[in-house]
Amino acid sequence: DKTLHVYSGFAITMVTSEVLQGCNVKPWKAVLIGFGAGVLAGAGKELVWDKAMHRGTPDVWDFTSTCWGSLIGVAIEIKTYKNGKRNRKSRTINR
Repeated sequence: DKTLHVYSGFAITMVTSEVLQGCNVKPWKAVLIGFGAGVLAGAGKELVWDKAMHRGTPDVWDFTSTCWGSLIGVAIEIKTYKNGKRNRKSRTINR
């Protein structure tokens, strides 16, 4: 179950960040909003779905796992952005 939470946080962060960057949002803002979306989804799932609606058992470790997945997504987005930026510079120099 914790693995699914990690994957969910990761996916939400990555998709949100990529969509926002595609809409010309600055990369650091897109990553920050993506991270917020992942954390908010994890909190919402535990508080609303599990606790308020009694559809499951609220667990702080499920929420923590979702946050870790979001954090991994942030790290990959930052690394991807830095690599892409470096590659673009090298291509323009070689022309």
